[in-house]
Amino acid sequence: MALIGMFACQEAKKDDSKTTQTEQVEKFTPETFSETDIPENIKKQEKAKIIGGAKWKDKQGSFLLILVEIPLFKKLSKESPNDSINQVEAQAYLFKNGIQIQKYLIVESHKVFDIDAKFIKEATTVVDSDKNDIGEATFLIKHYMYAGAVVPSQLKLITFTDESKYEMEGTISSKILNYKGSIDKNNFTNAPAPILTQAKQIWEKFWEEKQ
Repeated sequence: MALIGMFACQEAKKDDSKTTQTEQVEKFTPETFSETDIPENIKKQEKAKIIGGAKWKDKQGSFLLILVEIPLFKKLSKESPNDSINQVEAQAYLFKNGIQIQKYLIVESHKVFDIDAKFIKEATTVVDSDKNDIGEATFLIKHYMYAGAVVPSQLKLITFTDESKYEMEGTISSKILNYKGSIDKNNFTNAPAPILTQAKQIWEKFWEEKQ
């Protein structure tokens, strides 16, 4: 009887150990993003403008997404002051447990007043659409064309999840230009179905020109 009691206690301890290990696995939990979370080296970049970001925890650790825009202006020659270009540098940083693991960088060079590129702050999301307790961070960049352009503006949507990155690119629907819009590049077809659905929902929300 004593042996039976001892084995029963050992089994109970094993069960308690399993429960403890299970409880240590973090559920996906969005948190409040604050500029106080941003490393000083990113803040101190010249002309850097913090657009926004996201913060969350999941079973892989603690994560921080930071979106930064840096406007640049460069004259090509002193003799021709009008011969110049604007540049917009859009940066997206992804940190895991305080260590930078991803950096997405896009530099747009263009003639003055022709085009601009900006993050759409309202499109920044972090969700767990496939319910695997791994967050999916999504952001959207819009390429604004100048008013007299005969081509529509463009969108680029990026989602980071686990060790994967998915991108979708295309042109915006415009009633003024009588253009229905299109998706020209899309590797979300390799993503789990819920992640693809989430990306399409964000895309459809912003892909139509309001004016």
